[in-house]
Amino acid sequence: MIRSPTLFVVGGYDDLVLCWNDAAYGKLCCKKDFRVIPCATHHFEEPGKLEQVAKISTHWFSRHMGSSTGWEEAA
Repeated sequence: MIRSPTLFVVGGYDDLVLCWNDAAYGKLCCKKDFRVIPCATHHFEEPGKLEQVAKISTHWFSRHMGSSTGWEEAA
């Protein structure tokens, strides 16, 4: 059983992965969120799309994992 907060980020043009992630999302009982990046493919290679993923992910991790994770020191 997954207990940690879980974030799904999927490109809007990636129909198969959207289906897989939607099915998995429905089975989770933890804190969760599902974000679709419009007009993006699987690797978010379109201009500005990876930046959208980074912004969503940064907000998610700050909110659910705390802002002081020690990552800053490792970078």
